[in-house]
Amino acid sequence: MQQWARKFLQRGIRIEDKRLIFGRTDHWIARILFGLALIPIGLSHLFYVKETAELVPAWLPYRIGWAYLTGGGQIACGLGVLFSVLSRMAAIAEAGMLSLLDLLVWLPAIVAAPRDRLSCTAFFITWAIASSGWLVAISFVPRGQSADITRESAGAHPGDVSLPY
Repeated sequence: MQQWARKFLQRGIRIEDKRLIFGRTDHWIARILFGLALIPIGLSHLFYVKETAELVPAWLPYRIGWAYLTGGGQIACGLGVLFSVLSRMAAIAEAGMLSLLDLLVWLPAIVAAPRDRLSCTAFFITWAIASSGWLVAISFVPRGQSADITRESAGAHPGDVSLPY
């Protein structure tokens, strides 16, 4: 790898006021992968509207509208995370939407048919993506706060054992 690329990935992008645009490299990679993954998921909602609308609970009106709304929302959240446009809000919105999807669609499906492998698999896949969304959301540091977390600022007590990571 080129020297400038290694330096870029290790330190991040710095601008004149010394504010770090993105944090550690692993956070940056997670954000990019999360944002890139959301775009085809949103597109699948738009291309397979009929199948997506069938997953919307029957008690919600305008099921096709919900399919388009969630597809467009996932694309918007993916682009927001990728291009740092309200990134934290986009990650929170996506994680919240997927968490609600798990609770409103897949959990009732599991309760109705506990041996159905599709419902269980979809529940855990959605749960994993929602969990990664929550992790990406907390990786964004609000403006005006430091990205450095010490044990004391994280609420650690003097007798706590720190894990090596």
